Amino acid sequence: MEPMDRKPNIVIFMTDQQHVETIGADGLCRTPHLNRYMEEGVAFANAFTNCPMCTPARATALTGLHPHEHKVVQNAHSPFAFCNKLGEGMETIGDALRKEGYRTAYAGKWHVGHSQPEEHGFDANLRIAPREGDVERTDPIMLRDRKGEHVLASTVSSPPEQSEVFRIASAVERWLEETAASPEPFLLFASCIEPHVPWHVPEPYASMYDPADLPEWDNYRDDYRDKPLTYSKHYYDVNYCRIRNDWPTMARALAKYYGLVTMVDDAFGRIMNKLEELEKLENTVVIFTSDHGELMGRHGLVGKNELAVDDLIRIPFVVYGKNRFAPRRVDGFVTLGDLFNSTMELAGAPRRDHLDSRSFVPLLRGDPSEPRDEIVVEHHGATIHMNTIRAIRTDRYKYVYRAHEIDEFYDLLEDPGELRNRIADPAYRPAIEAMQDRLLAWAARTNDLAREGIDRAFANPLSVEIGG
Repeated sequence: MEPMDRKPNIVIFMTDQQHVETIGADGLCRTPHLNRYMEEGVAFANAFTNCPMCTPARATALTGLHPHEHKVVQNAHSPFAFCNKLGEGMETIGDALRKEGYRTAYAGKWHVGHSQPEEHGFDANLRIAPREGDVERTDPIMLRDRKGEHVLASTVSSPPEQSEVFRIASAVERWLEETAASPEPFLLFASCIEPHVPWHVPEPYASMYDPADLPEWDNYRDDYRDKPLTYSKHYYDVNYCRIRNDWPTMARALAKYYGLVTMVDDAFGRIMNKLEELEKLENTVVIFTSDHGELMGRHGLVGKNELAVDDLIRIPFVVYGKNRFAPRRVDGFVTLGDLFNSTMELAGAPRRDHLDSRSFVPLLRGDPSEPRDEIVVEHHGATIHMNTIRAIRTDRYKYVYRAHEIDEFYDLLEDPGELRNRIADPAYRPAIEAMQDRLLAWAARTNDLAREGIDRAFANPLSVEIGG
């Protein structure tokens, strides 16, 4: 058993594209392992990504920098990416904790640009066994567009052990066993591609949820009235698409997504069980989160894109430290960017004061803390084009600035489903202008590269009148 007076091990488990409402005792999916650690740990009810896109979100999680600061603002595989790797010398969690005597290991999906974890502070990039055997797909849910047909979801013939998340769990279990006797504390960052689209699911998970039991979302038939055109446009593939006015088909696909979430929970449970078996859990802080959310049929949409709806920007966020933190639910805002200085404090390392990364460790301990009263999400465009979007959210309001389209404004208290865009409603003009002022203040404080453009747009009388 590890001594409690040593620096804690830190495990960060990150999924890809997981909706915040899929977990918890009242969640949409069966996640018994994670639910246990939510009940015994600290569950953050209002955690947010800094960008609802994989590469920029993951780069922010690793560096504590906003996307416009680390400049990896689009998915790195895009031929039009503004920047496709972290800058040389840009400090990551791995770099920082290695300086503090930590062993650092990475497992699974990296997707932070054209580089490898070893270049950014990780001693080991765990080998994931290759997939074995052929895979047959049955029960496909098809999408059709001008380019042809695409498979959004299906049942696959391979066993769960051949899924990426289970192969990652096996690699982590093996590494934990091989390094169990090492005296140094460790940082382990494990990341899987599930439950990202397309939703290809093995049994028994593929049949675990009955589509007939899934009720239609209240905002499923959003008519996009007064919404930006972005709601009506979509990617050329299944990453972002519409299944509108056909809930039975949407429910069939959604049942597969839920199955993937449960499969991820089982793989996560294996890692937690191995930590307990090796008597490492007593001195390990485990953080479970996702890089961003999933539209999941809300607004008739699937996947993600240049939207700032809560389905995409809110993320699961659970912190567990056995006998370290009293169980509680935290309603205050936290972001992926807060991971950096939070891990520094957990490790007893100096915080990086130049970062807009606020440690959530006081919240874990129940100490009085001045919580964030706003979060800002940025987007710079999808993988095939650039765009400028900024969203600022408080507990009641959300304002979305768009450089080339109508802006959005929602009263989340009255309209949690974000159906009615109030940007042109005179009754909300004072609240809209207050949110614009807050966004400009944030842009100035963080030296946002879009600051001047935002400022000029707000100064234009016509843009003030119509909100755009």
